[in-house]
Amino acid sequence: MSEATIRYHTTAQSFERGQDYCRADSVNSLVQRGNTLSAKVEGSEVESYRITIQFDKGGITHAFCTCPYEYEGWCKHIVATLLTCLHQPDQTEQRPELAKVLASLNRRQLETIVQNLANEQPEWMDAVEVQIALLTQSKTQKSQKATRRTTVDSKPIERQVERIINRYVEQWDDEPALDEIREIIQKADKFLEQGDGNNALIILGAIARAYVQDWMNLDGSSGESGIFFEELDGVLTEAMLSTELSESERQQWQKELKNWQKEVDNYGVDSFEMSLAALEQGWDYPPLREVLQGNITELGAWQDEAPQQFSVWKFSCYWAEYLALDPPA
Repeated sequence: MSEATIRYHTTAQSFERGQDYCRADSVNSLVQRGNTLSAKVEGSEVESYRITIQFDKGGITHAFCTCPYEYEGWCKHIVATLLTCLHQPDQTEQRPELAKVLASLNRRQLETIVQNLANEQPEWMDAVEVQIALLTQSKTQKSQKATRRTTVDSKPIERQVERIINRYVEQWDDEPALDEIREIIQKADKFLEQGDGNNALIILGAIARAYVQDWMNLDGSSGESGIFFEELDGVLTEAMLSTELSESERQQWQKELKNWQKEVDNYGVDSFEMSLAALEQGWDYPPLREVLQGNITELGAWQDEAPQQFSVWKFSCYWAEYLALDPPA
């Protein structure tokens, strides 16, 4: 990391203000744990801004500040943190990564830590319950091949999404909240990779249900909170095309998706077009079969206007998985 690199990722004004903060010793609680750097920077508010910076051998991969800055490049607080690390390396406290710390503890000590944290931060209990449900389900899948399988509880996931949104209500930047929700989506992806589309749908349904209810509590000025519906639609579509649903399950999902769509229609959001099409058309949809046989028109696999965010190639990949073949190159 050099000053030239920092300048490249920020504006001249933010760099200058960051220098001022650095010289004024406004950066404190500077801690490095593995590839993560955290700090607090005193600013115009009573509470210090919190900085989180992640990096790898190639450089910085993620930089986040709790300040409301939403313009070009890194904010002055991130700049101040990096300049302090660069010019005052002795200010950075080196601490072991969490994994190493936990490895030295026994089961009872770990249980005590989790219980104490849950008591001090009640909202953490939802995240703990989600992790327990996911770990238990994964273990059950590996040890049992019976037709009947345990299912993930959707309620803790809904509460977790609600708490994530509520935590960022007064923030101008929606991306941190959306990134946390994406981490939950990744858990659904793991179930899909294991061939468990049912539990993936439970997780994704819980996320969508809570998001539809509370998304307007986010700032929304950047438009990212509305665009996020496209991501939800995409992963729901993948899960639905990867799961054998009964007719009653299909009807229930159609009903819920249409209700969600009605909730957001007034805001100009086309939220669940692909997933509804996947439910209604499935693999037996004639235009889709034409595409998979190589007869591709401008509309691809759609009779009417094609959803822009879903490609023919992706449909082909799912079809290849459906037939247990390699996807097309």
